[in-house]
Amino acid sequence: MSWPIHSIRERYAWTGCPAKLAKLAVASSWHPPNLSLITAEISPEEKRSLMQLKSEVLTRSRREQPCERGFAPRAGPLMARFPPRCGRGQVGTIRRTLVLWIALAILLAAGLLGWRTATHRQWQRERANWAAETLPRLAPRSATTPKIARELATLKARPDAGGNPELTGEHVLLMTNGEYLIYASRHGAESGFVDHLFLAHGSDDRWYYSTFHFCNTMAMVRAENPPGSIAEFASKYAARQFDGKSDVCLQHTWPVK
Repeated sequence: MSWPIHSIRERYAWTGCPAKLAKLAVASSWHPPNLSLITAEISPEEKRSLMQLKSEVLTRSRREQPCERGFAPRAGPLMARFPPRCGRGQVGTIRRTLVLWIALAILLAAGLLGWRTATHRQWQRERANWAAETLPRLAPRSATTPKIARELATLKARPDAGGNPELTGEHVLLMTNGEYLIYASRHGAESGFVDHLFLAHGSDDRWYYSTFHFCNTMAMVRAENPPGSIAEFASKYAARQFDGKSDVCLQHTWPVK
């Protein structure tokens, strides 16, 4: 579209813009006829001044207007000639930052999950190794083993302290009916991350395992009245029978899930 010189001046006079700025606005459009009309009546030096004004107008319009693609400037026809173009850069920066934070969060979550999984597997292996070493050590022990015989004799000789006899030894749990369990216990994680493990074989010739939290030195059993029998112990402390050899003893028994 072509605009004569007088129309150009009239078109921009109401905006309060200087004549050169008005000419600049039209000359900066992409219409060759307009550009030829303007440049025909100005000198090269004046043309350079107009180009400098153009740069200042562009800078001011981009600084003052919201950086959104397609947003129409609010400063009138002159500013509308120079729509802001910084939206793409800012949106791109925001997107890159968002992607970076999401990637970091994913990496952190994956790292924590990997660490937790590796740690759990390591502790489970240690627990399984302990069971594999402990079962053969418990198997030959009986009431005729000197160490077990002395401990049984000591427990049976202890006086009844206020109706709560101490029937828990370092290797033997004595029931009030005379039955006993020869045991070994391993402390796990109180959070349940890795189960505790209790292994024993009794005077009834049966093997038992449990994941009950007996605490160190079987403190939970010591703090309560001693069980009347092995069956009562098994019921109270979630002990289950197994063959004394297989890895069934690594299964969970307590707390009930």
